[in-house]
Amino acid sequence: MTLRPDERFSLDRLSKRACVEKVDARNYSQWFSPRLIFDNTPLKDIIINLERRYNIEISLSSNISPEKRLSLVVCHEPLEDLMEVMSSLMSIRYRIDGNRVLITQR
Repeated sequence: MTLRPDERFSLDRLSKRACVEKVDARNYSQWFSPRLIFDNTPLKDIIINLERRYNIEISLSSNISPEKRLSLVVCHEPLEDLMEVMSSLMSIRYRIDGNRVLITQR
């Protein structure tokens, strides 16, 4: 199978189902630029970049929509400062445990 630059392959290990979905290729390469600029961007896309930028794993609780949109600019802020900003913009709580971050509804 050959994927196009705007496609992503994923496998659900529980159901053993594979799928190919369209993605914004910029979203998978923006993380290494000096500034991350998110303009009305779905939370799921922001998380992809933050996971790569900060070398962490971010989990959302099931009551937070990954499609929720947010606008912000990330430069070189420490992870905790960034999470504080996001929590004030989205009414969320977060817990940082090593290289894992859990985001829950406030």
